[in-house]
Parts: sequence; C-alpha cells; structure tokens
Amino acid sequence: MTTLQGGEWESISATVGRSVDDVKIHAYRYLVLLQAHAPRPTLESQSEHSSPCSASDPEPACGPAGGSWTFEEDSVFERGLAHSDEADPDRWAKIAGLLPGKSARQVSLRYQKLVADVLRVELGGVVVVHYS
Repeated sequence: MTTLQGGEWESISATVGRSVDDVKIHAYRYLVLLQAHAPRPTLESQSEHSSPCSASDPEPACGPAGGSWTFEEDSVFERGLAHSDEADPDRWAKIAGLLPGKSARQVSLRYQKLVADVLRVELGGVVVVHYS
C-alpha cells in the first residue's frame, strides 16, 4: 500500500503540466464515472459492510441515509452545509446540533447520500426523494 506524504496533487500537476485545481477536478470527474459504472448492488453491499452500525446500536443511523428525514430536516441540513466550513473537523456535529434527534454520524451519512445523488444527476440519472 502506498503511503501518502502530502504534496501528491502538486506532484501530479507538475508531471501533467496542469494546475492543481485542474488535476483535482479531473480526478473528481473520473471518480464520478467509476461510481456511475459500478453496479448498484455492489455499491450497496460495500456500504453495508463498511457500516459503523451494529444490531445493538440504538441509534437509527443504519437506515437509508442515516434514518428517515423530513423535508424540513433536509432544508436545515442543506442550510447547515451551505454555512459550514468543509475543513472543520466538527462540521457534522455542528450541523447535527441544528437538527434535534440527529447525530453527527446520521448527518455524515446524509451528506454521503447527497453526494451520490448529485453524481447520479450530473451523469444524467434521476433521483427520487422520499420524505417521512
């Protein structure tokens, strides 16, 4: 396994003669294409195996996107995302603080689902949202 030392983006950008931002955008688009072509059951089974939840866990974070969400909760979640710093290590806890009954883990799972949905839309897919 390769150990990352930092500076990899700069090294790649120097090698290919592009800016770091261009290299990151290209990498992101490539990742989107890979995820779009992965069979859906594979993606779902991977997320099940990597779930931090256990059968005895009282928190309902193991359901789709960390439990059920209402339209109002989604609106608060999206406003929290818009007003939070991506680099803040407490980002999910701070957003969860705006959502009574939601944990940082549930907020993080919701974000992961949002990212996957955005990728599907960008690739021409359709996303159907169901609220509780």
